[in-house]
Parts: sequence; structure tokens; C-alpha cells
Amino acid sequence: MFDVMADWMAVPLINSEAGNPAETDGAGPSLDRTLWRVRLEGRQGILISIQRRARMEKLCAEVLDKPDLPADPRFANISERVLNRALTDKTVGDSFAKLTRDELLKKLADADIAVAEVNTMVDLAVHPHLRRIEVDTPNR
Repeated sequence: MFDVMADWMAVPLINSEAGNPAETDGAGPSLDRTLWRVRLEGRQGILISIQRRARMEKLCAEVLDKPDLPADPRFANISERVLNRALTDKTVGDSFAKLTRDELLKKLADADIAVAEVNTMVDLAVHPHLRRIEVDTPNR
């Protein structure tokens, strides 16, 4: 699966290596409404998924240290969190920024929150599983 996804990223990777990095990482408004991309100052971002109220309550209590947050109408359900996306992103991001990467990932794992680290083209370029092969192209 890694090879397939890396192949899909070939054009952005080549452009990035040529000094023309993509203007977006694709985690914008079109992103699934249950996912949040949290950009961490000076660190790679992470992506979390919160779908059910019970999971939001766990995130708030066990990771954000804000157990009363789900009672706030702006965070009460998925629709409200999406309507208040900037506030949701800021609230989550501010809490995450207080933790080291390892502390944050441990807290998220302990709370059973779906999480993924977001990598850059530079990360892909040096990934140990990335295989580069030369392909013979007729009429070079």
C-alpha cells in the first residue's frame, strides 16, 4: 500500500524536490467533517477523527483536560463542531501545543482516539521504505 500511495505522490514529490512545494497539503475544507488537521508549531501536524459523542467526551476529558467542553453548544455534536471549525481547531490545537509529540501521541492512544501523523514531501523523500527505480522511457 505504501508503494501505491508513494506513486500517487510522485508529481508533488518531484515538484517539491525541484523547489516547488505544493501550496496545500489537501487537509482543508473538503476534508471529511469528522476529521481535524491540527497544525503544531514547529512540528508535523496530526490528523484526528472524532465521530461519536462518547469519543468527543474522551478527547476532551483525557487529552484536552477540558471535560466540560462537550456541554458547550458549539462543540455538542459534529454539525456544531463543523460550523465552529475555526474555534474547534484552535481549542484542540492550543491544548495539543502544551504537550510534546510523544506525550500527545500517548494520550491519544490511551484515550483510543484515531490519529495519524501528517508527513511532508520531505518526509516522503527520505522515508526508508521509498524505493526509487529508473524506468526506461523510449524517445528520451
